[in-house]
Amino acid sequence: MPEQIRDYFGDRARWSVEIIYSHEPELFGTAGGIKKMEQFLHRGGLFLVQYGDVLTDQNLTEMVMRHCER
Repeated sequence: MPEQIRDYFGDRARWSVEIIYSHEPELFGTAGGIKKMEQFLHRGGLFLVQYGDVLTDQNLTEMVMRHCER
């Protein structure tokens, strides 16, 4: 139900982040979806990949900090 994601996050203005939507009418699987977005991953800087259907209380700030330390 990709429309629910777009309806909630919208044009990203209220979030102060860049959101790039990549709808897959035919599912590519985890690696295929990331491969499809490869052109956006070569911009430099850090990026996160998170499943859209996972509910978590994971501390993303801590995760990024630990990643950068290593």
